[in-house]
Amino acid sequence: MQKIYEEDPAINLTPMIDVVFTLLVFFMLATTFAERERMLDVQLPMANSAEAPSSNPHELVINVSRDGHIWIDGRDLQGDELAKALADAARREPGMLVTVRGDRRGLYNEIVHVLDECMRAGLANLSLSTLESG
Repeated sequence: MQKIYEEDPAINLTPMIDVVFTLLVFFMLATTFAERERMLDVQLPMANSAEAPSSNPHELVINVSRDGHIWIDGRDLQGDELAKALADAARREPGMLVTVRGDRRGLYNEIVHVLDECMRAGLANLSLSTLESG
């Protein structure tokens, strides 16, 4: 009589580990890009009612530097490029939160220009970023 050997059942974990690492890399990159926008050299004005910045994944952060340059997603946008980028964002998600981070030493006119362009593009959920005073 011959003996028949059965293999022990096993679960291959390689595909699950691949998925976990892919998700880990995705979330690490997503938070890195959001932080990069907040780390530009923009000195925010002070306000008594300032709140801690939120990390909303559907938030568009617009930085206005002291010299009037406008930055979105690490790109310096001026003129028609700004209007096009805002229109694209409004088309993707009309109710998107837009946070304008204007340098307190900069020109107020540039911040008003950005707010005006946002309204023209159909982005009405606007906020101005400040720091808490004292």
